[in-house]
Amino acid sequence: MLQWAKRALLVLLASVMTGKAGLMISFVTPEISLIWLPAGIGVAALLRWGESMFIPVFISALLLSLDSNLNWGVGAFIAFSNALGSMVCFWILRNRQFYQSVMQLRDVFWLCIAAFIAMTIPATLGTTALTHEGLSFEPQLTWLCWWAGDTVGVLLATQQARLTPDFALVDSLGRQIRLHQFLAKDEKIWIADFVYTRCQTLCSALGTVFQRLQQNIIEQGLQDQVGLLSISFDPRNDTPAALYQYQQRMRLDPAVWQIVSLQFESDRRALLDSFGIIVIPAPLGEFEHNAALHLLTSEGNLVQIVDLAQADIVIDLALSLAHQRKAR
Repeated sequence: MLQWAKRALLVLLASVMTGKAGLMISFVTPEISLIWLPAGIGVAALLRWGESMFIPVFISALLLSLDSNLNWGVGAFIAFSNALGSMVCFWILRNRQFYQSVMQLRDVFWLCIAAFIAMTIPATLGTTALTHEGLSFEPQLTWLCWWAGDTVGVLLATQQARLTPDFALVDSLGRQIRLHQFLAKDEKIWIADFVYTRCQTLCSALGTVFQRLQQNIIEQGLQDQVGLLSISFDPRNDTPAALYQYQQRMRLDPAVWQIVSLQFESDRRALLDSFGIIVIPAPLGEFEHNAALHLLTSEGNLVQIVDLAQADIVIDLALSLAHQRKAR
C-alpha cells in the first residue's frame, strides 16, 4: 500500500505541475493547451504500474479542471473524460503487446494509433461540456486543439518512460532486493525470462534454454559480462524454499544464473505488462503464458526482446551490447 501511495503521489505531482505549465500556453479557451503532458503521464503511469493508477490520474485531472475555475460538475466530467482517454490508450497498447521500454518501430506505430484514437474521447466529451456551459464559441477548433494537445502529450511523455519499473523481489535465501538494485550489482547485460517453478511445460523449455546458455557463458568465460536472471511471477507458491529447490533441480551456477520471485502478488500485473508477458490462469492453479528472452542493462533498461527461436544468438547480442556500452 505504501508503494502504491508513493507512485500515486508521483503521478499526481507530475501531472499537476506539467498541467499548470501547459495552461500557461492555453489556446482557444483557458482550459485547452496545445501540449498537454498530463495525458501522456497518465498513459505512462498505467503502462508502468497498472490500472490502479487510474485513481491518481483522475484526481490530478480533477484538480487541474477545478483550477481552471470550472464548477464541480463540469470539472468532474472533464476530469473523468481525460482519465478515460488515458485508460483507453493504455488498453489499446496492452492489447497490442506494446513494449514501452524498447520502443521498436511497431511500438511507435501502435503508440501513435492508440493516441490518435483514445484522445478523441476527452476532446469530444470536453468540447461538448465547454460548449454546453457557453465557454466555447468555436467547437470544431476547440475539439481539434484539445485532441492535438492531448495526442502530443501522450507521444512526448510516453516515449520518455524507457526504464523498466522497479519491483520488490526475494531470492532463494529469503533476501529482499529491488529489481534495479539487483541489476546494478554487476556491470552486466542480463538475459531474463519469466517463469513459475511448478510449470512442467513452457517453463521447462525455458529452463533447458537457460541451462544451455549457462554452459556457453561458462565455457567462453563471459561470467563478468553476461548474466542470466529468471523471475517468477507466482510469489504465492514460489517461496524462497521453492526457488531453492528449482535452483538445485536446474543446477544453477550463482555466478551466472540466478532466480528471484516477486515479493508482492499485487505487482504481478505491472511486471507482466511492462515486459509484454501474457499470463492466463489455467486449471489446478497453473498458468498459460508466452515466453521470450529479455536483454536488460545494469541501469534497468529493457533493450531488446528476443524470440526463443533465436536463443542461439542471444549471447552474441548481449556481448555486442556490452561492447557498445564500454566503447561509450
